[in-house]
Amino acid sequence: MKIASSIDQIFSIRKAVLMLLSVFSCVALVCSAFSETAYTSATSMSTCEQLVTVEIYGLTTDKLIESLKSSQWRIRYAVAYALGSIRDTAAVPSLIESLLYDTDWLVRRTAAKSLGQIGDLSALDALVEAMSNDEDWIVRRSAASALGEIADPSCVDALIKALRDPHGGVRAAAAYALGKIKDIRAVDALIETLKDEDWGVREAAATALSAITGQNFGEDYGHWLQWWMENKQKE
Repeated sequence: MKIASSIDQIFSIRKAVLMLLSVFSCVALVCSAFSETAYTSATSMSTCEQLVTVEIYGLTTDKLIESLKSSQWRIRYAVAYALGSIRDTAAVPSLIESLLYDTDWLVRRTAAKSLGQIGDLSALDALVEAMSNDEDWIVRRSAASALGEIADPSCVDALIKALRDPHGGVRAAAAYALGKIKDIRAVDALIETLKDEDWGVREAAATALSAITGQNFGEDYGHWLQWWMENKQKE
């Protein structure tokens, strides 16, 4: 049984990283080993960035985790992606470190997404920290989305605060996350978010409000506010 499980995990890891090929439009060289010495640049093409991928058949999760320390951002990105796909909780501490300290925004974003896929509660504080303080809005958005995937009520206050993030993408992700958690404490803030200048944020707030309350008043701020004043004490 252990052998069968290991084989399944190997193929899951292999599939996850090879899926990265679809993100790029250029042809990559496939390395024969997952190591610094095996790192090889793809042929330069004017229409896309160089792509480096790796052949990971036979690698263990521990080996992948070690490779999060690679000096090559493409390898760290690929590994972070793969670890989220295989959902091994052993990777959580290393993914947290990548989320908080990696110098590349794409690696941090991917680490956030993978932590959401794994769903371990030990990642909550790091995701809140990244959502609140990362300098890149894409990372903050991914952290907010990951909190929605984990859907733990302890993050409600932080997500409500994120509804005031300077970037609309983060505000929308926070609203959607609150809709997944379905905590009544978020209703007041979500109703106010219906006045956001960004239509995508307003749409996210309306969707979240419907998910939490079971009502559907679209983006009608006045209707939501009236209903909530009449029903707040009942909830």
